Amino acid sequence: MTVPENNHTVILVAESDGVNRSRIVSAFQARGYGVEQAVDGGSAFHVIRSRRKIDLIVAGRVMAPVTGFELAQTLLANGYDIPILMICDSDPGDLIITASRYNIRRIFNAPVEPDILCEAAARLFREKGRSSPHILPEKPADRETDTQQ
Repeated sequence: MTVPENNHTVILVAESDGVNRSRIVSAFQARGYGVEQAVDGGSAFHVIRSRRKIDLIVAGRVMAPVTGFELAQTLLANGYDIPILMICDSDPGDLIITASRYNIRRIFNAPVEPDILCEAAARLFREKGRSSPHILPEKPADRETDTQQ
């Protein structure tokens, strides 16, 4: 599904399990978010490169051939600064230590209810100063600036 370019927040859901991906996508769409989908980290990176913006990634840790963690590493290596909510099927112990280095903001143990992911996303957007969880604020460059020095 391609989301039109506008001021809506766009979330990329990268999850290899089609049923889980559909549930997560539906939950975000019901809250007014724009949503893109990918079946693994490689296709997620392709979506990111083909769009002007992705505001948040929800990624499964275990995807083949490119995992969610490998996606996070690739994004960092290519200069992308997109927050990630990661879903792990097993103990994320080794990932917790390095998660913040790769912009992984929160790790969830699977199965996770889509509503929990939506709340975590809304919290991240509020922390970024968004007036609403699904509409971007006015860009600073679009505002009149004070020219007094």
